[in-house]
Amino acid sequence: MKNGGQVMQYDISNSGMYMLEKTGELEYKTGIHTGSNTVSTEYLFKGKDLVEAVNKKATPHNP
Repeated sequence: MKNGGQVMQYDISNSGMYMLEKTGELEYKTGIHTGSNTVSTEYLFKGKDLVEAVNKKATPHNP
């Protein structure tokens, strides 16, 4: 991880993700990791209150 960042892990149910997508508060994007050219799904949560609520559920990712 560059710049001292940290990978976080979130535990959100499939039905919760579905509802957020249907209400326009979640957008799925495709990302490509530089160097490995690995394609992955990225999640864009919209709205200050939603982002704060989701980030409260975050825990450090330990692979």
